[in-house]
Amino acid sequence: MKEVHPEFANDVPMYLIGADPSEGLELLERYRQEFEYPWPISIPDAGMLRDFRIISQSTKIAIDSNGIITYRDGYGRGQNDWEDVFKELASQ
Repeated sequence: MKEVHPEFANDVPMYLIGADPSEGLELLERYRQEFEYPWPISIPDAGMLRDFRIISQSTKIAIDSNGIITYRDGYGRGQNDWEDVFKELASQ
């Protein structure tokens, strides 16, 4: 994702949200810097993980401009999949 997103950065907003409620914002910021993620980070509110049915780390969700989830997956997706997801979102 980190390699693909710069091409779409002006058209597709990206956010990194922690999935482990025990990890605070400071720890997430250290991860963001260590792995050189360019996106803003946040911690989830009390119901967000439940509402989005996130039960594991590395859950990736794409939400279109109408608020519809258009993509959902976990580990192991590569550059080609993300190019397709970002192209679809950027075309809206």
